[in-house]
Amino acid sequence: RHPSKQQREYIINYIDEHRELLMNKHWKENRQGWLDLANALNSLEGASKSVAEWRKIWADMALRAMNRSRCLKNYDPLETGKIHSEDEVKMASIIEFMKDMKEKEADKLDESINIIEEEQQQHQRITVRPDLVDPTYVVSDSSDVEPATTHTQNHVPYPHQAHMYHMGPSSYLGRTPHQQQPIDTVIINDDEPVNGHSSPEPQFDAALIRKEKLAIKRKRLELEERKTLAQERQAKALRRLAEIEEENTNSLQSLLLKLI
Repeated sequence: RHPSKQQREYIINYIDEHRELLMNKHWKENRQGWLDLANALNSLEGASKSVAEWRKIWADMALRAMNRSRCLKNYDPLETGKIHSEDEVKMASIIEFMKDMKEKEADKLDESINIIEEEQQQHQRITVRPDLVDPTYVVSDSSDVEPATTHTQNHVPYPHQAHMYHMGPSSYLGRTPHQQQPIDTVIINDDEPVNGHSSPEPQFDAALIRKEKLAIKRKRLELEERKTLAQERQAKALRRLAEIEEENTNSLQSLLLKLI
């Protein structure tokens, strides 16, 4: 049995007042809304149908309204057959709402894709770069140690000579050139002998080497943490993209119902 005119008018007015029924992201809440609508329609004079059948009837009504609107635009440019009835005006408004909703969903999908691409690019940029690790001495994975090629102006020639000044290397750097003279000796020149002996070759104690290795390890751990955070953000964006794709799938299923 076909729906009565009263039932068709009721479904148009109800959906016009409850447009959230057309939004797929609220499909759980929409179940109760469609159930209430079906119960109200079945209480009126006319056909008695299930929720799925009333949804299909609404899809058919919307499809016919869309086709009629398209025909008016294509074959009646002067709008001599312009929509006049109140129900058709409401249907046209609802259809425009549905079109806007589809466009917003498409924009959200594009935005999610852009987020994923940005996360991938950021993930590719997070690599261990030499300029991020800048210790005084470059320490390799082996036990060999290579001195840095450049030194600051107040750089202590050799850390092991700091005891000659009765202070640590950091205290030595904080003194003026005049104060940096050793006690009971002359200013040290790398090219001049000290106490009759030539300046020894650089000796790096194990504590300094371990300190520099730990600094590099900490920097690598920090980069690994940033890499993990980027991967988590990428996974979150992928989950959101899957949700949007599921919503679009539901929309396509709704459109297919309209074509049946």
